[in-house]
Parts: sequence; structure tokens; C-alpha cells
Amino acid sequence: MVEAVKWWVLVTIVGWAVLPAARRLLRFLPDEGYTFARPLGLLLSAYLLWAGCSLGFLLNTAGNAFFVVAAIAALCWGAGYRWGWREYIRRNARLILATEALFALGFFAFARFRAFSPEIMGTEKPMEFAFLNAILRSRTFPPHDPWLAGFAVSYYYFGYVMVALLTRLAGTAPGVAFNLGIALLFALTLTGAFGLGYNLVRKAQPSPQRAIRYGLLAALFVALMGNLEGPFELLRCKGGGSPAFWQSLDIKGIEYASPCPNSWHPVDHWWWWRASRVVRDRNLLGQDQEVIDEFPFFSFLLGDMHPHVLGLPFVLLATAMALSAFAGAGEGAPLRRDKTRLAGYALALGGLAFLNTWDFPIYLALTAAACGLAHFRRGAGLWESVEEAAYTGVILGLGGVLLYAPFYVGFRSQAGGILPVLFNATKIHHYLIMFGVFVFIIALFLLREFPALHLRASGCALWGVVAGAFLFAGGCLLLRRPLPALLTPFILGSAGIALSRDEEPGRGAHAFAALLMLSGLLLTLAVEFVYIKDSFGTRMNTVFKFYYQAWVQMAVASAFGVYALWEGKRRLPRVPGVLAGAFLAVLVGAGLYYTVAASATRVFLEKPVPHPTLDGTAYLAEHRPADYRAIRWLNENVKGAPVILEATGGSYSEYAFVSAFTGLPTVLGWDFHELQWRGSFDEPARRRPDIERIYTTYDANEAAALLDKYGVEYVYLGPLERRAYKPAPPAVSKFYRFMSPVYTSSDVLIFRR
Repeated sequence: MVEAVKWWVLVTIVGWAVLPAARRLLRFLPDEGYTFARPLGLLLSAYLLWAGCSLGFLLNTAGNAFFVVAAIAALCWGAGYRWGWREYIRRNARLILATEALFALGFFAFARFRAFSPEIMGTEKPMEFAFLNAILRSRTFPPHDPWLAGFAVSYYYFGYVMVALLTRLAGTAPGVAFNLGIALLFALTLTGAFGLGYNLVRKAQPSPQRAIRYGLLAALFVALMGNLEGPFELLRCKGGGSPAFWQSLDIKGIEYASPCPNSWHPVDHWWWWRASRVVRDRNLLGQDQEVIDEFPFFSFLLGDMHPHVLGLPFVLLATAMALSAFAGAGEGAPLRRDKTRLAGYALALGGLAFLNTWDFPIYLALTAAACGLAHFRRGAGLWESVEEAAYTGVILGLGGVLLYAPFYVGFRSQAGGILPVLFNATKIHHYLIMFGVFVFIIALFLLREFPALHLRASGCALWGVVAGAFLFAGGCLLLRRPLPALLTPFILGSAGIALSRDEEPGRGAHAFAALLMLSGLLLTLAVEFVYIKDSFGTRMNTVFKFYYQAWVQMAVASAFGVYALWEGKRRLPRVPGVLAGAFLAVLVGAGLYYTVAASATRVFLEKPVPHPTLDGTAYLAEHRPADYRAIRWLNENVKGAPVILEATGGSYSEYAFVSAFTGLPTVLGWDFHELQWRGSFDEPARRRPDIERIYTTYDANEAAALLDKYGVEYVYLGPLERRAYKPAPPAVSKFYRFMSPVYTSSDVLIFRR
């Protein structure tokens, strides 16, 4: 765990380096930005390195990695050297201790957990490892595409720049850095959710002990709790439920679950995967259309370092900025009048587009809405408040795009517009399996808060909105879309509480929590009517990305809702409070069952490596030793980023591992991924036959000409190439005529021009 300790120290230093900046940007939060210093430090350091390398001022080297961190520290502490850090620490001592303990516990515990399933194999891991290695080999940005030689990466790769930065600073092997990066994301998500829960509750009342308690609840809701699918898995494997029940439940694959009479958790291989596929769509022929309803703990359990996971700590940072902007405007300091904060917020929000593009418009809208809502609560008119929100949103949006302009220059997207959802509708029980814990809390919160509303709107306008909402709900029922009808009163209630102008101290926290509820509910409502057209041709990806952020927002808001319902000024009466608390405990326990049972399955049943290790390449050493030794030779002996030829194959296959594990660009890797990244299959389609021809032709001149076409310097001939192309002896011997064998084993040959 020495490498883990190095990362913990480094990330802590990076966080402390920007404390003055965190305090300046988030100065209207009770924690003064402390819980968000680490992600802010990573963001600023990675941005300076990326911008310098993109504009030609810096090279992507270890020396410059140290330089950017030192430069950020000097700038932040130089500008804020009089900020009184000793008093700051004394004032926030309990919070600092709680944050540091939570971060260390989360990081080291999850690093240990990853050691039991560290393999960089399956799902999206090879792609993610390819990006990380390609960035480590690239001297400038954008980095080369490891799976399409001659092209730059056309993807949101900012998160991999951050992990690569820490990898260089710590001098960690990439295979270890991959797993430490996931542990770090988990720990940063814990502390970010904790910080939001703490700040919201502390805004409502002054006790730091209570705020810490509900901050921990927010961390549990966001990062640790699963959805409610797990208990159904246990019921099924224990033989419970009738065939009609399982048919009506309609969770794909659960009917085939293996019996587990002597186990407290299911024993199927990857049974826990089904929790991310609860929502079920079908086309007009009744055929399944996959829908992804992933949530954060599933992501960490799976271990993919995908952009939606890389972005998690930073969407929490963006939410904290929205809360700070809301609180500042409520105190007469609107965001648009503070150029320093505007620039910092634009940098953070614009970074979301580079981390996981879907998140940018969501949190830009949340921040703009928070500014407009605060303006309204201070007494401004509705249209004036809308103008305030629009103005702030435009400034932040333009700033966010301009600050990351080099990224957009070479970025190509598969998105092709917005299409209507015509035939599919989410079933209510699927929605409740996914969000049931939060829906229960939100329902109670709205029922308790709604009678105390202080809406300042004309009766006609108010009743007009209510009538329109219920007409919409009725229309949804007629169209056999019951979920939007169910969500309508929740959306109305959340909007009403957010817009209430109650001047009672601490009520602003209730309004912001209601805004988070409203945002999360609207995200889940939107996918019932529209989806973003992409290479998949269904709403799969839209549900995935919208539900993921809805989980984060509703989880944070629900932690505050628990405080308001059981300890706030309008808490539940004693008997209803006890009954509701008992039912909530059952729901949370059901969500945590998934967490515990799935984790136990990963550790004790699925053993990809014989001994715990953080080295994600150990699996390859165990199952493909010849390739592992050859890849290790390449990493030790090949500098820079020369092009290497290897066999190409479909996405999620065992192909393209040489480029993935070295970062060397290959002629073509996973072809469908290139279609997703570029929105076109033209280039991959041209390359596939050329690759096969190089391996199978007997003509050395033809092979040399094709290698020249793609600038290939190395040719890899291993077990996969022999199996895929079955090259005859003359096809192999031709390479000796114009290339030199630089690596030779019984199973792998590597030739160099």
C-alpha cells in the first residue's frame, strides 16, 4: 500500500495548495470550501498542464507536472497570504478532522477492496487504460488516439489527464495508478457529498455536530447505497415469489437466477449487474432494447474509470458552487458582480464538458437557476429573476466554452439531435426500485413543508399553473404514461417550496434542497419524452446520463430532507415520525443490502487474481502470459509513440490490448468505439481490410506499402493475430525481408522497421 500512501499525501498537498482559492470561490458556504479543496486543486492543476500543452507552452512531462502544482500553490497562497489560515483551521477544526478521516478511510478502504478485483479487463476498462497510457506517452495535447493511428483523441479526456498527472507526480506504474484512481474518485465523491450535506444542514441551523452527521448521511446516500433491486435478487435465489410475480416485475434475467439455499447473497456470476439494468424497454416487435440505470456505487463496484465516474467529484463541486452562489446572492452579493468567482465557476463548469459533456448543461442550468431563485427570494419579480438566471447562465456558458476552446477544436460527437420517445415508458415500479428511497423522503418532505409555503403570486396565476399541471398529468394517463403523471405533483411541490419567500432564518437551505429535488425529478421526467440521438439509436444513453445525475441530486437533497423531517423546525410529529423512520430504515437497509452483498460477491466469489494486488495488469500476467511479457518489453524499451500494428476486433473484445496496455497507437482498435467517438464508421471500415491484408499477404512489397500508409513502425504477431488471421508461414516470413525481429518468444514476434 506504499503507492496508496503516496497518492494520499499528494492529493492532500494538491488540496491544501488551493485552500485560499477554495475559500474565495466558496466563501458563502459554512465550511468555507474546505471539503472541496481536493477536487478544486486537481481541476486547477490539470487545467494549467492541459492548457499549456495544448497551446505549446509546456510539454507533458513529470517536471512540468510538478511545476503546475507548485505554480498553482504559489498563485493561490500568494494572492491569499493574509487570509488568516490559523483562525480558519481553529474555526473549522471539527469539520477538518471529519473530512480528513472520511477521505482517508474511503481512499484506503476502497484501495484495499480494489486489490481483490484489480483486473483491467472487460467492459470499458481497456479503453480507459488505453487513454491513460496514451496521455502518459503524449508530449503535447490533444493526445494521440491509441486506437486510430494518425488521429487525436476525439473524446472528453480531461479526467484521464488528472489521473495521469497524479501518476507522474507519484511515479506510479499505470496498472497500479488505474486502481488508485478509482479509489481516489470514490473518496472524493464521499467527501464531496459529505460537504454538500454538511453545508446545507449547517445553513439551516448552527450545530456543526448535527451538520457532520447529516453530511455523513449524504455521503452514504450518494456513494454507498445501492438501489432496491438487491433484495429481489435474494428473494428469487431463495425460491420466493410466484412465476406471475417475476413476470410482472420484469427485470431482465432475474428469472434465471441460480438457487442459493445456503448463502445470504446470490451466487450467480455478476448477478449484481442486473441492478444497473432495471428499466426495460422494448421495440414494436417486443425485442429488448437495453437501458442503463447505473448509480454511483455500482460504478465503483464495477471499477470502470469512465467519464461519468471521473466527473462525479466535479459535479459535486459544481453543486457546491451553485449553493454558494445561491447563498451569496441571498446576502446581497450576486455572482455576476464578482469577476473572480465568475471566472472560477466558468472554469469548473466548463471543465464538466471536458470531463463528461452531458454534465455541463445540467449543472450550468442548476447554477443559473440558483442565482435566479436567490434573486426572486430577495423580492425581485419573476421575469427579473428569470433575466438574472439567463444572464448568469450565458456568461458562465460562454466562459466555460472559451476556457476550453482547444478541446472543442478537434472534438467530434456522435450526438445527432433530439428525438421523441414514442413507444417506451418507464414502469412505475422500475422507477421506485431505482429511486424509491429518495421518492419516499421527498414525498414526506413536500407534505410537511407545503402547508408553510409563502408564495407571492396572484391566485389566478397560481391556480392556472396547478390546473395546467394536472391537465398534463391527465394527458399522460390517457397516453398510458403513468410515471409522468405520478411525478407531476412532486415537481409542483418542489417548485413551490423553492419559490417560497419565507424569511424565517435558515429557510434558504430548504429552498435549495427543493431546487435539487426539482432538478433531479425533471431529469427523470425528460427521458420519458425525449432522448439524444446517438450511435445506439435508443434512449439507453440518455436515461443513463440523466438518471446518474438525478441520483446525485436527489440523494443530497434527501439527506437534507431527513434532517428537516426529524430534527428541523417543522419535524414530523412523534408517532408518525417513528413509523416513517422505521419504514425509511427498512428502505435504506434494502439499498445497503445490495452494497454489502455485491461487495462480498466481488471479493469472495469472483477472484480474477490469486492474491490481492493493486496492479491491474496482473490479470493479463495470469491469463495471457505471453502477451503480458511482450507488452512489458514494449513498455520498457519503446519510447515515444510509434505506431504498432496488432489485430483489430469488435468492442468489448480481447483485441487491441497491446495498444491499451502500452498507449502506443495502433492502426485500428475497437471499431465501434471509434464510431461512437467520431460519429462515422468511414475510417475504421477502410482500415479493417488493410490490417488483414498486411498479416495474410505473401507479398513483402504490398505489406510494406500498407505499413507506410499508416506510418507503422512495429508489427505485433501474437496468439490473437494468429487466431484471427491464420497467417501461413510465407505470410510470416515476409516480415523478415524488410523488418527486424526485436522480440522473439514461442508465442509472440515483434518486428520493427
